[in-house]
Amino acid sequence: MAIEATDHFTPIARKLRGSVLRVPNLDSVYGRWKQGLNSHYDRLVMEINQQLDGCFQEERANAAKSMDFALLTCRSYPCADWPQLRGMGLFLVFLHLFDDEFDRKADTNVKDQASDLNLSNKYRLGMYHFVESALLNGAPNYNDIEKTLIGFAPVCNFFSAIVPALRDAPNISIPRFLKDLEFFMGPSNEEQHRLTLERRFPTVEQYDAFRLGTGAVDSICDLHQYVAGTNLPDAIARAPEVMTMRREASIQTCVCNDLLSLRKELNDMTLTSLIPIHLHESGASMDEIVGKLVQELSRSADAFDAAAKGLRTKAQGHGEGIALETGRFIEVFEGFQTGCFAFFSKSKRFGIADCQLPDGSFCIPL
Repeated sequence: MAIEATDHFTPIARKLRGSVLRVPNLDSVYGRWKQGLNSHYDRLVMEINQQLDGCFQEERANAAKSMDFALLTCRSYPCADWPQLRGMGLFLVFLHLFDDEFDRKADTNVKDQASDLNLSNKYRLGMYHFVESALLNGAPNYNDIEKTLIGFAPVCNFFSAIVPALRDAPNISIPRFLKDLEFFMGPSNEEQHRLTLERRFPTVEQYDAFRLGTGAVDSICDLHQYVAGTNLPDAIARAPEVMTMRREASIQTCVCNDLLSLRKELNDMTLTSLIPIHLHESGASMDEIVGKLVQELSRSADAFDAAAKGLRTKAQGHGEGIALETGRFIEVFEGFQTGCFAFFSKSKRFGIADCQLPDGSFCIPL
């Protein structure tokens, strides 16, 4: 039986417009970890812009440039050397380019990946096969069907710029990386179907189940040894503590994004985040919901720190060299989480930089 389409967005948007989103100072969460700005910021801006200009027409290239993913990368990896910084910067842009095909507001007058689930599924599957072929065989290719998909080839061409670096890195497990990329690409189907096209809110539990995939953090964490310049033994690199660190970094990034992106989503009428979903499900006040999300950020940060402490202790049993490498590896995770917060709060993407008060809290008119 077909599910009757119901627009959940409009009543929630009416409720939100004209209100004020108040978020407390988050230093208790992010002030504990490594922060900074990589000195190669200007160089990375030029590199990303050059790659975008080479792959996309001017309008799409300029839209991606305006997101300033060089800032996200340089805030997240303040100590990374240039080759690794370049690789991460281009990879983060690729994730955005892929996700933007489905995350933007659908135009019912245009049949493309944003408005047609069948086309978007072909796009997802085709992109995964392209990336898989590129990384496993070094011979990226796409078939005739995929060539007809709007915007497919330029995104593939952009990804090709980082294939050599990823294939040649001794500390990246390509099979695991591909598995986590598949975890990122697959759940966007559910997000697009339910939220973007049908404008129906899932339950908070359902949302959490696919959000950790669409956040793409697992695939980013797969590259953290690459960033740190470490080659840790499996007993450390795949320890249960690392699995906890990865999960909590993913939760941190997704919850922080959802906490600070509401103004942008309301302006775009793409209400695909926790605050409107909580409002729809529970009817709680916005202040109550914000309080619950901030508590989750604090819980997650504490869980991350406990796991990191355990990993440092475990690494000491492998000698001084491994202990030092493990410390650098952990710092990359810490920098990534603080970098995402800095990017969400300071960049043009969410447009809330002028909403931060002298005491560090946010007062965001909606």
